[in-house]
Amino acid sequence: MKDKGDKVNELGDTLKKSLMGKRYLIVLDDMWDTIAWDDLRLSLPDGVNGRRIIVTSRRLDTCKHIMHHSDPYHLPLLTLEESSKFLQKKVFQKECCPSELFDVSQAVAEKCEGLPLVVILVAGVLRKKKVEASWWIEVEHALFSYLGKYEEYYLGTMQLSYYNLPDLTRPCLVYMGMFPEDHEIPIHKLIRLWIAEGFVQHVESVRLEEVAEDYLTDLINSNLVMVSKRWNNGKVKYCQVHDLVLDEG
Repeated sequence: MKDKGDKVNELGDTLKKSLMGKRYLIVLDDMWDTIAWDDLRLSLPDGVNGRRIIVTSRRLDTCKHIMHHSDPYHLPLLTLEESSKFLQKKVFQKECCPSELFDVSQAVAEKCEGLPLVVILVAGVLRKKKVEASWWIEVEHALFSYLGKYEEYYLGTMQLSYYNLPDLTRPCLVYMGMFPEDHEIPIHKLIRLWIAEGFVQHVESVRLEEVAEDYLTDLINSNLVMVSKRWNNGKVKYCQVHDLVLDEG
């Protein structure tokens, strides 16, 4: 049997042959280190006109290593107005933000530091008691305690989201850490695993599968789990765990 190194080399050769003489666009999203790029670069043909490679990363040193011949483009942070509108849209969906919550929603949006991911995570926390001003104030104060470096702030906000999950869904989320990063998890398989592990509480006259689906809905609404594909009837077919959840785990 061929070892892993041989298989990787074969894949590299196949990729290089398929790209030879062609124009192509490659997008490498959310790269954290340079190892994968250094491996991939050997499989990219030189001297191809029209070749374009786009790399996104939260690490400036990674971008500079990969795109050493050009300056990285820094995405601007959201303005306070943009953060506020985005937060209100994520919390209230198609409804309007109640006028009595406008000031506190502005204060929460300001604490999100212009980071879209933080806005999304905070909205997942706020949604559980979205019309209670005291809850918005509590979340704002919690965010203040997490202010720091961006990486720490992301993880702190993720932690805030986790601790505000219903108690029964927390072990379900932790269990999902067994799946690889960016892996699309089949819902039917995930629910069977949750039930087999004893995570799903029995509710009279309700099937365990239906209870597990409610758990999944809670995780999706918290924005800690993302829907990647749906069936034609709108039900979730595959989901993914946010990569920062895996980092925190």
